[in-house]
Amino acid sequence: MEKKVRLKFSLRRLVSELFPGGFPSTQKGLRGYEIEELRGFRFGDDPRALHRKASVKRGELVVSLKKEIQKTARFLFLVDRSRSVEFGTSRLTKEDLQTFLLTLLAPLAAEDGNQVGFITFTDRIEEYWPPRFGVRGILERVGQVSSHGTAASLTDLNPVFEHLNRLNLSTSIIIVLSDFIAPMNFERSLEMAWRKHDVIPIVLEDERERGLPKMRGFVALRDMESGRLKYVDLNQAFVRDNSVFEVFKKLNLDWLVITTNETEGERIRKLANFFRKRRKKRKRWRR
Repeated sequence: MEKKVRLKFSLRRLVSELFPGGFPSTQKGLRGYEIEELRGFRFGDDPRALHRKASVKRGELVVSLKKEIQKTARFLFLVDRSRSVEFGTSRLTKEDLQTFLLTLLAPLAAEDGNQVGFITFTDRIEEYWPPRFGVRGILERVGQVSSHGTAASLTDLNPVFEHLNRLNLSTSIIIVLSDFIAPMNFERSLEMAWRKHDVIPIVLEDERERGLPKMRGFVALRDMESGRLKYVDLNQAFVRDNSVFEVFKKLNLDWLVITTNETEGERIRKLANFFRKRRKKRKRWRR
């Protein structure tokens, strides 16, 4: 429970850091204030409301009346529904990780009047649920996203980033849930999205995708997306292609890797620490 509270606090601070000005809203949200009116000081006014510059300029005591504003944000989850997320050699598959993350993060994101939407994709756009307000019904929507059927089995991230760029959304927090095992053709479309939005890749990974034990012999592996067989020499080092992480570094993106062999507590702790570190880094950039 304590870890979930830390994660909730970290997400709220993330919104506050990304949208410091806020804007009026009918929804309850993270609260701030903006000056609505300047007028002369009256008996009973709070001395802390005195506006120094206006008082000096006018030659009389002036107070600033403030109206409450609410800082709200828009979250959009890009959810990889290709066949490769069904893979898992531990207690969970990558699809299980995806459902866990959606069930945890989407309700937290929807609090404080934020809008939350979803896009499911394979090598094409499968379904788009536009961002909307409200915590009620968010778990039902997550269930629809997690169980939604797909028309394809392959993975291609370029179409989903291109679709995101065409949506013409105002600045949003984009959380990508994918194993990123896909053609490396999306750098340009991802960069376009990154220039407007805060893009957060969360890489879903199974420990056997990081490497296989070295021994004598061959093993036949079947590609879950294409169905093709591939024979791997276990005497040769087998490691995952890290090209996607090089793209993230080039664009100065912050990303997080969540693996199937981690416990629930470990995953929540990693998420909370990740968002906390991002907030601290943003503060350093502003100085």
